[in-house]
Amino acid sequence: MQDVNASSATFEPCCLATTIGSLPHTDVALGTRLVLESTPEIPSWVQFPRRVFYENMMVQFTEGMQGLVEDTDVERVLDLLHQLSATLRDRHGFDR
Repeated sequence: MQDVNASSATFEPCCLATTIGSLPHTDVALGTRLVLESTPEIPSWVQFPRRVFYENMMVQFTEGMQGLVEDTDVERVLDLLHQLSATLRDRHGFDR
């Protein structure tokens, strides 16, 4: 196994800027160029949620979680367990 500390090149962030990655653009080339020009030392993986619903961070990182469903008609992720809990509480007085 290679020792990660054995490298002679040391990364020093020096307060460099970075981004989260989601942009409001729909033009992939324009958005990617903007990120690479603005933060060339530490670019982010660009997402375009206004272009495609599946590039939304919540859709990507909650895939397969119990109780969550994608509603592609209105383009949002729904928490069915929370809705069921609220319904039971409102109708029957149940609390968690």
